[in-house]
Amino acid sequence: MISGATSTAVSSIYSGLKQFDAAAQAVASGGVSDNRELTEALVSGQQARQQIEASAKVLSTADETLGTLIDRFA
Repeated sequence: MISGATSTAVSSIYSGLKQFDAAAQAVASGGVSDNRELTEALVSGQQARQQIEASAKVLSTADETLGTLIDRFA
């Protein structure tokens, strides 16, 4: 169960980083033709940031849980 949470969190962090990179590239390269596209790219970047932060919290919680289990059963 913990390895599943860890694996999912790492995968989600990677996915968020890819999304953030794509959004940053769109903004930095001028690849947006109007305000709507710029807004969408900025919102996508914020969504990616939130996904990364949430996934990092899941990873941290899984790590703490594993540490607690090791302490109790070691």
